[in-house]
Amino acid sequence: MLRLTRLTLLVLTWRLALDDMAHRLTDRTKRDERGLSQSTETALLVAGAVLVATIIFVAVRALIQTKMNVATDGAAAIGGS
Repeated sequence: MLRLTRLTLLVLTWRLALDDMAHRLTDRTKRDERGLSQSTETALLVAGAVLVATIIFVAVRALIQTKMNVATDGAAAIGGS
């Protein structure tokens, strides 16, 4: 009996969810939604550009640090011999 109740609740939940989605889709076609505002779009593009620049900066800095450590370790080994 418990299994049947759970199954019934699951089916009812799915039915309500699908009904709600269908209602939202029909409402969306009635309204004129043009997307994000120009200022929001610009803010997202600037944030994306800053993120990409930060990733490139960190990668180049790590590469330079790695190359400098190799160069100083090699120089110390040669001078110390």
